Amino acid sequence: MPSKPHFPNLIALTLLCGGLAACSSSTAPGGGAGSPTATSSFTTLSGGSAAAGMAPASVTEDNVSLLGNTVAFAVGEHATTGDYVAASGIELLNVGTPLTSGAATYAADFGIALLEGVDGSSPQAIQGSGTIGLSADFDAGTLTGTYIGPDSNLSVNGTLSGGTIDGSVDYAYEDSLANPQTITGTLDGSIGFNGVVGAFHGHDADTVMAGGFVGSRLP
Repeated sequence: MPSKPHFPNLIALTLLCGGLAACSSSTAPGGGAGSPTATSSFTTLSGGSAAAGMAPASVTEDNVSLLGNTVAFAVGEHATTGDYVAASGIELLNVGTPLTSGAATYAADFGIALLEGVDGSSPQAIQGSGTIGLSADFDAGTLTGTYIGPDSNLSVNGTLSGGTIDGSVDYAYEDSLANPQTITGTLDGSIGFNGVVGAFHGHDADTVMAGGFVGSRLP
């Protein structure tokens, strides 16, 4: 699989897979040629939206903004292929000067959208949001944090290189039947003296998910 780009100044990545070999996918059990697949990716935002290429009536989307930085994310059906897709992207204004040593703490608002049950006939949209505390250790190169909510949890497990964030997130939630589920997503973003911005996406054979967080450094 090709290596994943980073977001140094302006997030500008490719989306919506519609036949692109660089996008990963999962085929619903029992599916074959022509069966819808589940895919996810980062995207370049269009008009502040991550839903480009999705059938408008199928889209569930949202965004989080702070200090001029925006993360937008969307889930839905691809307008051409009918595949279930998730996408997230960042419009980055300024997170401040990259930090190379020491530690910092950030408070970030996050949002998530997912479609679960895409391997069946009636996928259900689920959304989540909250505020997560993030701890950056620039000497160790880590960004970590956990949000524990009444019906969902978000864990961030990031690695830092200069002002760039890599890593993953885990989102635990209850599906439409109140069964506990967890999905893992790929994380990318930027961090600096003033703030932190991250976008993430993930999928499996049953679910597509996208989201992101935007925050400011605490004194």
